[in-house]
Amino acid sequence: MERAYHRRPEDMSYAFGLAQACWILGEISRIPELLSPFVGQPQVTYEILDLLGRSWQRLGQWNKAIEVFDKAVEQFGTNPRLLNTLGECYLALGRKEEARVVWEKSLELNPDQAEIKKKLAALKEKK
Repeated sequence: MERAYHRRPEDMSYAFGLAQACWILGEISRIPELLSPFVGQPQVTYEILDLLGRSWQRLGQWNKAIEVFDKAVEQFGTNPRLLNTLGECYLALGRKEEARVVWEKSLELNPDQAEIKKKLAALKEKK
């Protein structure tokens, strides 16, 4: 995979395949370099944005993760998983109101999320 990527780093499928391998191997810090060049491209996939956002999140780069997840929302719409991840990023930055808003939206889409309900209750208790 590494050789294929280095032969054609502009090929999104090779970059994504290598990024997935890096995730599995715990080489998270390599993923932004592999996937960031594709963020502005019209053919970028949800999977690329998701993996890049989760990588920034794992690296503690919350604002960068939010930027990528926001692009995913713009291009592909919302889903509970994406909203929940955004909520985690907002919470990590101390942006509790924004976390509350996206988690409530997530529950509108899928009310069967006990963990998100707990997180919302904990936010309300801290007010």
